[in-house]
Amino acid sequence: MTKIFLVAHQTRSEIRGLIAEIVAWSKAGRHEVWMASQDANALGWSDLASDRAAAEADLVLSLGGDGTVLRAVHELDGAAVPVLGVNVGTLGYLTEVEPAQCLATLDRWISGKEGKDFEIDSRMMVRATLTPANGGSQTTWRALNEVVLEKQQSGHTIWLDVDINGFEFAQYSADGVIVASPTGSTAYSMSARGPVVSPRHRA
Repeated sequence: MTKIFLVAHQTRSEIRGLIAEIVAWSKAGRHEVWMASQDANALGWSDLASDRAAAEADLVLSLGGDGTVLRAVHELDGAAVPVLGVNVGTLGYLTEVEPAQCLATLDRWISGKEGKDFEIDSRMMVRATLTPANGGSQTTWRALNEVVLEKQQSGHTIWLDVDINGFEFAQYSADGVIVASPTGSTAYSMSARGPVVSPRHRA
């Protein structure tokens, strides 16, 4: 039995039918499927609602666009569970499977072998910790694309003391700082007429 956690765009009506196909497929194969209560209730699938963590799944299935994939990654909170993106959105850079291919892809993932029938593409993530100058408590975030720290008031800059992996990188006054992973760097790099960084590169 394979355990699958669904993360779905809540306002795309076509996703309801796709979920119905996935549920029928899971029952036929005796697989387990569940969703977070917020997604399940919004899409009319309250019987799939569960408080179980995404990290308990063997696979996280994202139904939507790139934003839904990012939400799926946040649901995992750093757990090493594969995410399969099904493109039911307007942006599909991170979603490689079309809805018509969804069930066949799931079958291939369950019965196939990695490297022959499918590949799992590891992606570098960013972890950022903010330490306020006034001695307040630290806040830490994980992100697949980028972490952005920016000023709150217009007309002023903020002083930044940036460390990378515990080593001092730079101190400067600016509007903010953007730290992007290879996955999240593409648009920033292209806007500066720079090269596209391979998602497999650790930079």
